[in-house]
Amino acid sequence: MPKSVEIEDFAAKLALVRQQLEWSRAKLAQQVGIDKSLAGRWTKGVSRPTAYSLERLTSALAQAIPGLKSDEWQLPIEQFALRVGADPVTAARAAAKGHDARMTIAGLKFPPIASWGEPYLGLWAGFYQSVLNKGMPRLFALRFFINDLGLRCEAGEGNFQGEGPVIATRSHVQCLFDVGPLYDRVGHCMFNGVHAPRAAIIDGLVCIIAGDSGGTPTASPIVVYRLDEDPLDETAAHMDALGAAIKQIHERADTEAARTGDKMAIMRELAPPEILQAVTPVVGDERDHVLRVPTARSLAAGTVDVDTTWRPVARKLRLALGLERVQPRLRLLGRPRE
Repeated sequence: MPKSVEIEDFAAKLALVRQQLEWSRAKLAQQVGIDKSLAGRWTKGVSRPTAYSLERLTSALAQAIPGLKSDEWQLPIEQFALRVGADPVTAARAAAKGHDARMTIAGLKFPPIASWGEPYLGLWAGFYQSVLNKGMPRLFALRFFINDLGLRCEAGEGNFQGEGPVIATRSHVQCLFDVGPLYDRVGHCMFNGVHAPRAAIIDGLVCIIAGDSGGTPTASPIVVYRLDEDPLDETAAHMDALGAAIKQIHERADTEAARTGDKMAIMRELAPPEILQAVTPVVGDERDHVLRVPTARSLAAGTVDVDTTWRPVARKLRLALGLERVQPRLRLLGRPRE
């Protein structure tokens, strides 16, 4: 897969030229000939273009900024601002704000190694217990990627989404992410690690502040499935689109549950019974005072047949989230009688 070009402050530089040319994200995608989801990831700083994509981007911009060359993206942001006719002071402030706005982990005695997260890179979706304590499963989307800040994740479930740093060790994967749109709370996923070149299912706990009036600290079991057969490229679905699809599924599930009294409505179509049972436990009684996902019960530890469990559920999730088109059924025409 082609590698992205290392460009410092690329998102801030792209914002400068978009502002100068008054290009929306949609116009950027149209002018460069890329998908809007990719344009969104560029503008948010989630990913950077490949060398080929950078050439196309520069060629499109050069029609309005004569003589612009691809290597000029490597200029310090103040010089780049002057080159495209923008204010260098404003550019420097925008770059600094962009770095400050993205959550990072610093000060660790043994900093995490980003490459340890390679088995998890790509797009995931799965199930967790509603933090509103309704006893209903919810969908959760997650994307792991590596950029200049290290191993990162995007996370969301329709009503919120965020981004943050990831620590991968030999035994666990821990994700921190801010919770938007207010960004006044932080979520934390702690997954059991997978000792394989490429993970297909991971499970663990998601901890978050519930959306109730008291802001209750809440933990729930979570199981997520890889949705991509190969590592995602720059055309991957944008988290905004996934969030909208998940929200629609949740609304359907709530409506059906209210109509039938079945809390597993809709979700039963997407997940096997054992998965729904695993993510909707009854806790707090005398048998189990804390919520736990021990290795002995971990899907990541190989307690299930990954191939037979992963592929059918992953395909159902891709279809439900609009990531895979339904193949039309072909009608076989009989031969005319002689």
